Amino acid sequence: MAGIVERRLAGPLGVVQTLRSERQAIEHETVAGRAVRDQACERAKAVVGECYDVVWNRVGRPRIDTQLDLVFPGGIGAVVDGPADSLALRIGAVRDLLGRGLHPRIPADVVTTWSARLADEAAAVATAAEVVARTSARAHLAERAFFAVTRGVHGALTATKRDLKSAGLTEAAIHEIIPSRPGPRAADPAPGPVQS
Repeated sequence: MAGIVERRLAGPLGVVQTLRSERQAIEHETVAGRAVRDQACERAKAVVGECYDVVWNRVGRPRIDTQLDLVFPGGIGAVVDGPADSLALRIGAVRDLLGRGLHPRIPADVVTTWSARLADEAAAVATAAEVVARTSARAHLAERAFFAVTRGVHGALTATKRDLKSAGLTEAAIHEIIPSRPGPRAADPAPGPVQS
């Protein structure tokens, strides 16, 4: 009887184990990649804040300056708030606006220095976000593969039970070899009213 079980289930169960290990490895990569991306984002946001402070100081620290609003539409919040995946694009947009010379009191050396720093930060964020996007895509596909294989294992279990019945085993004997799946867990009772 062990030969029937081995023949039907050894291959599919090996694939399930391999996919389970791969999913765990990808999950660790994803967590590590997100940590790197988040650090890059925080560093980039700080640089955007520094850039704004330097530019604001160089144009005379105005309370209201419509020309400065053209360079930083909505202040730095419009750049630093929002999804991490598009932070590099938002930084790039501010870098482009800074380089257009929209404000006559922003000196060329400030534009050159901060354009370079913003470009470096945008590149670092984009690279880190790309790693997360790749590992997330791999995780999605590994998850789908795992469920596809488990459906295959279910089919192999059904075929194994059929083979064992054909070999003359009773249902009880088959369940000693292949246990039934556990039933659903009982739901936790709802909490009663709080007594005061």
